Amino acid sequence: MTNSTAPVGYWQQLRFFLRKSPDIQLYIAWIGTMRAGYLLLRRDGEAYLITEAVDESFRRSGVAARMVAFAQERCGDLTAEILLQNAPSIKLHQAAGFEFVRDDGRVATYRFKR
Repeated sequence: MTNSTAPVGYWQQLRFFLRKSPDIQLYIAWIGTMRAGYLLLRRDGEAYLITEAVDESFRRSGVAARMVAFAQERCGDLTAEILLQNAPSIKLHQAAGFEFVRDDGRVATYRFKR
């Protein structure tokens, strides 16, 4: 859904949420009163495209793994498009059972199907 690695401010996030398409589901991961990250699921036919992001201060704490597991419980067919340079995300999706489909030299596609 996005391969941008640029920081996104709160106002940009709010505008996106208010204008989001009905085929997008947005979930926020909270740790206490702190937003730890978000999960986006976009319906694409029978499958869903998955994107997740975790705030830097909450990385390596299991937040991303829990968000991916949450998506897997709800959606039987998930596709993740990950920048090849994003080794932690590739490792996360492989550990969650996603299988490599292809890469175009810049982005790798991984698929999870129940």
